Amino acid sequence: MRPYLISSISLLAICLFSCQGPATDRSSVAPTRATTLLDPVFDAHGSIEHWKQQRTLQFNLGGTNGEDFTVDLWSRHERISGKGYTLGYDGNEYWSDVQDTAVGEKNAKFLINLQFYFFAMPFVLADEGVYLEDLPDRTIGGKTYRVVKATFGDGVGVAPKDQYLVYFDPETKRMEYLLYSVTYFNPDNAEKYGALHYHTWQDVDGLLLPKSATRYRWNDDQQVLGESRGEKVFASVSLSMEANPRVFYKKKQ
Repeated sequence: MRPYLISSISLLAICLFSCQGPATDRSSVAPTRATTLLDPVFDAHGSIEHWKQQRTLQFNLGGTNGEDFTVDLWSRHERISGKGYTLGYDGNEYWSDVQDTAVGEKNAKFLINLQFYFFAMPFVLADEGVYLEDLPDRTIGGKTYRVVKATFGDGVGVAPKDQYLVYFDPETKRMEYLLYSVTYFNPDNAEKYGALHYHTWQDVDGLLLPKSATRYRWNDDQQVLGESRGEKVFASVSLSMEANPRVFYKKKQ
């Protein structure tokens, strides 16, 4: 893979053995929103109001041999197409058109909205049911960041114990690092983090969205980055205020 791109398949395999990655089902978007600790970050990335005007998001992760994602930003219905498989969520059913693989029906519920959530940070943290906490400043690589912690209300999504820590530049207000945990497989992993460094951004219709990000192990004891675990490259990104018909997200019979 070039340069060791983590696809949904390989990420699932890692999660099954080490449980390091997000797994929250993000099925609703709040129609209104009070001022939050992340308002400066939303504004630096194009504003939450502008984000909420968008209806359909498309992006590619991994190039020709990667995956294509289409997401309804209001309902969080999603369709993912990879090499030899398709999976999705239509509001009622998590489905896959293949069986007995990492992207089979058994794992579709975990994979839906997984990569989307990484890509749509920080905007998805304005969703209903997200709770924010201001943490003391922290340092990564000699640079000091403001930090906001995001948790979820009871019963929100398929893994409400998941946690996210947003590290943002105190001057530009742009997000640079994200710490994340996964509790889909084990609720006790709420504070066992992985890390993403968002280092390259792209302007898409006035919204600042990631172009590439590097995954790292995270040393919880020393609060420092560990070894690199690969790079995510997001391409062919588009936004639309129009919705796809719901049948688009259903499994073909």
